[in-house]
Amino acid sequence: MTLVRFFSTRLTPKALSNSLIGFIALVCVLLVLATAWQMQQSANERVDAAKVSVSNIVLAAEQLARDTMLQADNTLQDIAERVAHDGIIADQQTRLTTLLARQVERIDGIQGLFIFDAKGN
Repeated sequence: MTLVRFFSTRLTPKALSNSLIGFIALVCVLLVLATAWQMQQSANERVDAAKVSVSNIVLAAEQLARDTMLQADNTLQDIAERVAHDGIIADQQTRLTTLLARQVERIDGIQGLFIFDAKGN
């Protein structure tokens, strides 16, 4: 005698509801994980963009400082050459004062230009 049992392939209502609850829970967990991953990626992109912006600002400030120093250096070389060639006599002092005042107005970042003699005058 052969004993053959047939099992029903149909799920009971309790098993079906447990499976459905498990599936919904899995979908919810996956949605939360996907949202967390997306938020992390967005945060990383914002940090990278901020790094690029700060780098650009630093480069611009560096270039501005370099340009200001170059202008000041050129102006000082020009004034030194004029003083060496023309000297500092009374009528030259007025011209040099006017020239120095114009250079200070023209170059941003320079507070003043002065010529001192050996005695500090």
